[in-house]
Amino acid sequence: MFFTIFFFVATYTVSAQKAKDFGDLGNKSMESGDYISAIQSFTKAIQLSPSTAEYYHNRAVSYHAIEKYQEALIDFNKALSIEKTTESYNAIGMTFFYLNKFPEAISNFNKALELDKNNALTFYNLGLAYGNLNNYENALKYFNDALKINPKYEIALLGRVIALVKLQKFDEALSDLNSLEKKYPNDLEITSYKATCLYETKNFSEAITEYSKLIYANPHDADLFWHRAASYSFTNQTNEAINDYSRILELLKNTDSKDFISITYYYRGKVYTMNANYQSAVKDFDECLKINSTAELALFYRAICKLELKQVTEACVDYKNAIRNGFQNSFDYKNIILTYSSDYFETKFGSCK
Repeated sequence: MFFTIFFFVATYTVSAQKAKDFGDLGNKSMESGDYISAIQSFTKAIQLSPSTAEYYHNRAVSYHAIEKYQEALIDFNKALSIEKTTESYNAIGMTFFYLNKFPEAISNFNKALELDKNNALTFYNLGLAYGNLNNYENALKYFNDALKINPKYEIALLGRVIALVKLQKFDEALSDLNSLEKKYPNDLEITSYKATCLYETKNFSEAITEYSKLIYANPHDADLFWHRAASYSFTNQTNEAINDYSRILELLKNTDSKDFISITYYYRGKVYTMNANYQSAVKDFDECLKINSTAELALFYRAICKLELKQVTEACVDYKNAIRNGFQNSFDYKNIILTYSSDYFETKFGSCK
């Protein structure tokens, strides 16, 4: 009997050691990014030690890395059946996250939270999941919880920035962005969010600086030129605005972006109007109206330009069409033009009756 027991213990010890060796080999393969080899090593470790949760967990992580999410879920669940850990619940939650199953992800993150209420990663994961459900208030709450535990948790700080931007709390987002920018001055994602926040808070001169950095890195992004052009317009840098709008039209000339092209002609026309270059403005409004013949604002501003060019009859036609198409419901009419003077329209278009 003694020899039988000794033989069993010795065999068990040898198997456990071999399993550990395969587990260590799998860990090294994971670290080097060779997940296929890692899966093979963890499989051998599992065969020798089928009750070790760590091997299932690590094989699941390797499956996840090569986007075999269903296999990963099976292994994570097996690991959890042996030993419930915060790591496995977070990992299975992230697997559901990558499968776009956000409620299931949140359920598992909450289970991780039950095991450890001071795990910053769990709170971050919850913020991420709620953000993808467009529930930005909850996302913000969980990113804040993560940062309470670890104030230097930079990825949670960036998550909070994104939630704040989505909630249009741009000033608060700027405070976080300034902290991130000090450590990562060349990070374009941070620069992009900062440019957006500066633009939305009407800090246009600073926004121009940030958009210029982004344009330098990506000189073919028409949207970046669009926001810089608008910022130039708001700071009365009309020539620079015209250059940017012209660049947009070059970028879009062989595309099907008709709406974008139309609106770009419209805004460049407005800038030409600011410069009193009425002939060029009319040409741009013409191009806008070729694409969108009922654009009431383009009709109105073309009418203004034609008045300046002494083309009164044509101006009156444009003005009447602008009114007919709903110009008096526009933002420009209510918030800009009506502030000029009470008799503005009578003075300009009184003869068009």
